[in-house]
Amino acid sequence: MEDFEASSLHFRPCSLENYFNIAGENGVYDLIEGVLMLKEMEDQEHDRGAALWAMTFNNEKPEKDKRVAMLTPSVEIPSESTGNCNKPSEKPTNLRPDMAIGKLPTAKERRALLKESQDIMFPKGHPPELTL
Repeated sequence: MEDFEASSLHFRPCSLENYFNIAGENGVYDLIEGVLMLKEMEDQEHDRGAALWAMTFNNEKPEKDKRVAMLTPSVEIPSESTGNCNKPSEKPTNLRPDMAIGKLPTAKERRALLKESQDIMFPKGHPPELTL
């Protein structure tokens, strides 16, 4: 294959055969659903997509809908689902999905949580409805 600038093939359709020829040369690209993506730009594209989804949800939902879309929120995972039985002195297991949609606990509900769970956006008992 001819020499191209690193970004010249970004976001172009590509066959698997051509991908192996390109990837073997420099490993700069990934093939995602038949499209070449610069490895360094994948995260930027992904972050922009998640931000667009969150913004669209928050701007288009009915006013009475109390759910919110948040980027990289903390989500507490119940210890029984991870096989990790948290002791009261241990911090809860939590993940940070790229985006989550759900209803956040009220201030009163948050005060009733264990101290270790109060700073988690979606604590145990208040899971998001959707995570990506």
